[in-house]
Amino acid sequence: MKILIVDDEVDICELLVENLEDEGFDVKSANSGNEALKILEKNHIDLVVTDVRMPDGDGIHILDTVR
Repeated sequence: MKILIVDDEVDICELLVENLEDEGFDVKSANSGNEALKILEKNHIDLVVTDVRMPDGDGIHILDTVR
């Protein structure tokens, strides 16, 4: 399963990525909404875990775009 973690707080992203990779998941991360959308355009992602409020866009917009 490929997971995308999106959060503007780098420490939170790194912690989630590390823990999920330890469980055997293929994990990508983005620190902005724009970065997340670029990753989603180029990769098949099974699950998106996103912060709701970020400086350059919100998680709701990202999830609406994925749909």
